[in-house]
Amino acid sequence: MKNLFLLIALFLGGGLALSAQSEGDQDVIFLYLKKGMTLEGKVVELSPGESITILTAYGHTIKVPDRKIKRYYYPQNQKVDVLSLGEKKYGFKEQGLYQYATLGLIMNTVNSESGGAVGFQMTAAMGYQINRWIGAGIGGSADFYRTGASEMVFPVFTELRGYFLEENSTPYYILRTGYGFASANEQDVHEAKGGWMINPAVGWRLGGGKGLKMTFDVGVQFQHAEFNYSRGAESSITDIVYKRLNMRLGFLF
Repeated sequence: MKNLFLLIALFLGGGLALSAQSEGDQDVIFLYLKKGMTLEGKVVELSPGESITILTAYGHTIKVPDRKIKRYYYPQNQKVDVLSLGEKKYGFKEQGLYQYATLGLIMNTVNSESGGAVGFQMTAAMGYQINRWIGAGIGGSADFYRTGASEMVFPVFTELRGYFLEENSTPYYILRTGYGFASANEQDVHEAKGGWMINPAVGWRLGGGKGLKMTFDVGVQFQHAEFNYSRGAESSITDIVYKRLNMRLGFLF
């Protein structure tokens, strides 16, 4: 009789142990690191996009940054996930309203006598992204071609833009066309007339999720303008088509 009770106790105890092990296995994870190492343990803490902390069978707690994980594997699911644990997936909003602002330089592509070597540019635009490949918008710009002589033009433009890759970071294109209003001042430029403007550019977008995304682009800007200079009894008219290389750092919302 005593042996019978012992066998029953061992059977029940083993069943409880197996049950506890089965429940514990639900938290077990295998991490395959980018340097070829493999780690196994129970999940202690998970911060998606940042890190995972596991408790190994030897009682060691290890925190692994997400950037070091190549893939992970849950034994209970019998499935290997090829994505990095907590990796940020493609989240760019391909359709909807956008706002865009840039700061940049406009540099002479010919010689300094035709309008200064380096100028400054500020732009702002807003529009609607129809899909990843094409969006349309309107905007304005303040272009200082030759600040010493106060050669300033304020274009109003329409633009087309699109993104080449279905990735959070991707190359893109912009094509802007419009009309620039030239500015006179009380010193040297007494009269000014604007003209047509065209500005194709290509760049790179950094980030694709919600919130602020940074951009960098390089383009060529053509702007027609006319300035009437008057210094004492002398006067001259400068009719020019600016040909400028522009480099801009942008912020996309």
